[in-house]
Amino acid sequence: MLNGKYVSLETIVERVHRDYGFTVDTDWTDIAEWIGSVMDLINAPMQYNERITDGFDKPYIEIINGRGELPCDLIRIVQTRTCEGTPMRYSTDSFHKRMHSAQCPDLICNSDLTYKVNDSYIWTNFKEGKVEMAYMAFPTDERGYPTIPDDEKFKQAATAYVAERIGVKLFMRGKLGDRQYNLLERERMWYIGAAQTKALIPDRDKTRSIANQFRRIVSFEDEHATGHKGSSERQRLKNQTNFRG
Repeated sequence: MLNGKYVSLETIVERVHRDYGFTVDTDWTDIAEWIGSVMDLINAPMQYNERITDGFDKPYIEIINGRGELPCDLIRIVQTRTCEGTPMRYSTDSFHKRMHSAQCPDLICNSDLTYKVNDSYIWTNFKEGKVEMAYMAFPTDERGYPTIPDDEKFKQAATAYVAERIGVKLFMRGKLGDRQYNLLERERMWYIGAAQTKALIPDRDKTRSIANQFRRIVSFEDEHATGHKGSSERQRLKNQTNFRG
C-alpha cells in the first residue's frame, strides 16, 4: 500500500548520479519519458492520481455534437455520469459511432445513456451536455514532469530503469562492458518486480473494505447509479421471524 505522496524528477536524477556514478549529460526530456515508461511498466492502480471532471478538480467534459475531448492525463476510466448525476454505461453497440451521422435518430431517442471512447474522444448517445468522469490520472508536477510515489521500492525501480536506459546508450557506443550492462539489466528487472509487488499489498483499512465486499450476501442493482459508494460497507441484514401466539 502506498502513502499517497510523490517525489519529483530531480530526486531520481540525483539518485542515478549518486548510485551509478554516471558522468554523461542526459537530456531531461529523455529522463521524463523514461520515468513515464517505468510507471507504465509497473502499472499499479495505487500509483496514479484519482481525478474527477466535476468542474472543481477538473473541468467538465463538454459534449458537443455527441462527442467530447478526453482528459490529457487519462490513464484509466473508473466511471462516468452526466453532471446531473445520471449514470452512464459503456456501449455494447457495435455500430455506436454510426449514430453520430447527421440523419441518425438515435441521438434524440429515449434510452440508457451510453458512451464509447475512440481517437482521444468520448462519443455519447446524446448530442449536447456535460460529462462527469472519475478516472485514474498520471501524476505530474506543476511543470508537467512525471512524479514518482514516495516509496523506496518505486524510487529504486525508477532509478534502476533510468540507469539501464543510460547504460544502453553507452553500451551501443562501446563505452560500457557486457558485465556492467548485465548488472544494470538485472537491477532494473528486480526493482520493477519489487515495486509491482509492493503496490498490491493493502493496508488494514483497505483490507477491511475488501473483506466487506466479499462477505456481502445480497448485492444491489443500484450500486452503479451511486458510484459504488456503499459496496464496501459492512452489510447488515435483518432476519424477521413471525411468531404465532
